[in-house]
Amino acid sequence: MQLFQDAFLEQPWAPERFEMVKKLQDAPRNKGAVELMRDIERGGCFVAVKRMPRHWTCSGPTDFKQQHASAMENPWVDAGVTAFLHSIGYAYVCDPVGVFRDSSYTYMVGTYATKGDMFAWAEGVARSGKPPGVMARPIAEQIFEAVMCLHDCGIVHRDISLENILLTHEEGQESGTLQVKLVDFGAASLTRMCSGAVGKAPYIAPEMLENGEYDGFLSDTFSLGVVLFSLAVAGYPWLSTLPGKCKTWTYVSKRGFRASSSAPRGAPREHHFHPSASCLRHFSRARSEEH
Repeated sequence: MQLFQDAFLEQPWAPERFEMVKKLQDAPRNKGAVELMRDIERGGCFVAVKRMPRHWTCSGPTDFKQQHASAMENPWVDAGVTAFLHSIGYAYVCDPVGVFRDSSYTYMVGTYATKGDMFAWAEGVARSGKPPGVMARPIAEQIFEAVMCLHDCGIVHRDISLENILLTHEEGQESGTLQVKLVDFGAASLTRMCSGAVGKAPYIAPEMLENGEYDGFLSDTFSLGVVLFSLAVAGYPWLSTLPGKCKTWTYVSKRGFRASSSAPRGAPREHHFHPSASCLRHFSRARSEEH
């Protein structure tokens, strides 16, 4: 935990420095919310602020680990990994601004990704009628590079998903190639061999659900495959890999991915994929269930 303790210096929260704009989303795993604010000290630029109650974040990394040993996410790991990656010039992370605290909350502040997450982007492309696979290709190349570089640093993300991949333009620009940023490293591991299932239901590799260790690089690769499939057809290939939770996954795990994708028209609807309006409805439903 010393890496995370040394990665940043806590500062007193300065309400006169940060001007509230709006809430971006809830952060249920961290008992808080992500808010869009302006950083007056840095010229009024937008920042994303994850605000969490102090009873959740505790006094720091060591105290959090003692108090919340079974937590799926550790906000101090998230802050520490983000700060470390930024310090070594990793290009696919939102730049950390700092960690701030007052009597009630801990605030973890980073630069704002102007185009939101890839889930919203994929939905927008699908509704526009444009071919999502073609639109996603340059972004997919960045995602591959981001995960490869992360693994080269010896870090397993363990929660790769469309929701945890953000898109942004360079500050002051609103055109050109979108840039990929990975976020939410709260479930990350610094060792390749991991244990325990974390992440969102459609992205969890089946070996994560078994007792014992698994290769975190390979489980990240499974999640990456779900991301790329979802980008190509604007829909999840299955809603969950938990045993008995999704008929499509049951079919895939027994007969293989190719057999499922080429299932005859007469097969039950749950047993093959629907890169269409029905798939998009499943896509939206799955996200609402996650939150």
